[in-house]
Amino acid sequence: NPAKIVLVHGEATEMGRMKSALQRRFENEGKSIEIFNPKNCQTVSMEFKVDKEVRAVGKLADSVVLKDGERVSGLLVQKGFKHTLLDPKDLQTYTQLSAGTVTQKQVIPVEIPFLSLSDQVASIFSKVELKEGKGGKQVIVIDPGVELHSEDDKVVVMQWRSDPITDTIADSVVAVLMQLQMKPSLGRAETGVPYRVMKSLAADSGERDEKTGEKKLQSPEAGLIDEVLESIFGKVQQDAKKGEWIVSVGDVTASIDMRTHAVQCKDDRVKSQIRVAIKRIVQALYPIDCGC
Repeated sequence: NPAKIVLVHGEATEMGRMKSALQRRFENEGKSIEIFNPKNCQTVSMEFKVDKEVRAVGKLADSVVLKDGERVSGLLVQKGFKHTLLDPKDLQTYTQLSAGTVTQKQVIPVEIPFLSLSDQVASIFSKVELKEGKGGKQVIVIDPGVELHSEDDKVVVMQWRSDPITDTIADSVVAVLMQLQMKPSLGRAETGVPYRVMKSLAADSGERDEKTGEKKLQSPEAGLIDEVLESIFGKVQQDAKKGEWIVSVGDVTASIDMRTHAVQCKDDRVKSQIRVAIKRIVQALYPIDCGC
């Protein structure tokens, strides 16, 4: 015996008569049945009360032993009143569905060096890594999967697999790049040091040592960098002919260009520590970039 009856495709008056006749009949039999006679294009909503059960299948069922109150995570697939919980990798095995991904690319113009862009991104996001991509070009990787590829000096290609998290990160990166485009004074040199500080060091006339005849830098920035590097890494030597600071950390030796602050070192860990130290010194000297 049906619990609900829907009358369709009939003349309105005759449908009303049939509805009344059916109601009288079922009432005489002591049955309670809901009868609908909707107009054309009218929506009919019916509530079905059933016990919802979820069946775990595949790898998920093999790997999980559930206890009362314990949570389990998986992909829930509903077909009619049937619910199936499975591992996303089993989707094609147990259903006729297939998973797909959307990879997005965006070409963004930039006016700052790529390493400077890496510093800017690293100051915002906690997990940023600089890698070497195809053809030796550098790639900035932002966890969980946004990549910035260096195409040339003025173009960056951002690539990511679309999902709510990576889409948000991509939007934030675009906002940062647009801000840098609007405010050129925020530009940095390849090591993240403001251009005006590099110019200050490069223009320093210095003085020559009476014994060796070698030239020494006298700018406050250069002196402070020398002192702080020495307090962190030990004795720092100056090679005036090459215009470099020489830092030794155990068996590892690194050279720092006095003009550009570029660091040359075979040990990536020591190289990164020196770059961070120089950057922080300059940020302490110039907490607000006035663009001067």
